[in-house]
Amino acid sequence: GNPKGKIVQDSIISILSWNIGYAGMGAETDFFYDGGKMVRPSRELNRQYFESILAYLRSQETLDFILLQEVDKKAKRSYYTDQTADIRGILTKHTSVFAKNYDVLFVPVPMHNPMGTVAGGMLSFSGYQPHESKRISFPGNYDWPTRLFMLKRCFIQQRFPCKNGKNLVVINTHNSAFDDGTLRLRQLEKIKETVLNEYQHGNFVIVGGDWNMNPPGFDPGQIVNGDFSVVNPLGSIPEDFMPLGWQWIYDPTKPTNREVVTTYFQGQTPTSVIDFFLLSPNVKSLSIETDDQSFRFSDHNPLKIKILLDFEL
Repeated sequence: GNPKGKIVQDSIISILSWNIGYAGMGAETDFFYDGGKMVRPSRELNRQYFESILAYLRSQETLDFILLQEVDKKAKRSYYTDQTADIRGILTKHTSVFAKNYDVLFVPVPMHNPMGTVAGGMLSFSGYQPHESKRISFPGNYDWPTRLFMLKRCFIQQRFPCKNGKNLVVINTHNSAFDDGTLRLRQLEKIKETVLNEYQHGNFVIVGGDWNMNPPGFDPGQIVNGDFSVVNPLGSIPEDFMPLGWQWIYDPTKPTNREVVTTYFQGQTPTSVIDFFLLSPNVKSLSIETDDQSFRFSDHNPLKIKILLDFEL
């Protein structure tokens, strides 16, 4: 890409996080793995979803960072479109890094219409040149033989030099969804260990993505956009999980995710908040907003945050 600089000079940073659901989870779809019937939408619907996703991302090209989850590189479920290449083609002012978390030659379920080949993962864009980009595997895995056909979860960690000599560390995460909670707890501990180590070295730390859990203190009664909101069945992150000063930032008024056991109907389909940010104590949140798209193109709504880096600390 063509980033605007190698050193983070600006103290105000804008970030978007969005699970695009490989352009296969728009409002007209359900999903067999969550209790629905569909394996993938029609080719026409998939094309419409992806074109709308591209148009939206093009409109966000002035943002400093864009963190995407569930982006396919080569998969039957998305009609073998290289979504990573197409998205990179419109965000040319950003550098980008792709990390696979799903790479299976043939997923054999459901038996009547197997999901087939899947190669996909996470894609992080930045308006600055990273000094370092890493794919860090989460600990743990599913039992055999389930592990052969499931995601190998990870997070992307990028390091950007700042004008005060420290680093801005940006993490794009996509935590487990289909386990009994054991894997998610181990994944949270891995993130905690990573971010505390970075902060101890004086770095600014931002974690964003799809956590597949509610943030601490989430109250579905605060959702006011007309959606039917519930506590996520996968649970919430404990309120005392991080030390004092660390901040869980989300928009409490709008959901970021909807259940896909049926197609989407506002006010009837259960929704929740599972996409959010974690900020270190030397980072201040200036604004946070879920862009309510009524889940037209994905089973997730985009989330945008604006933050302030305290270079004086």
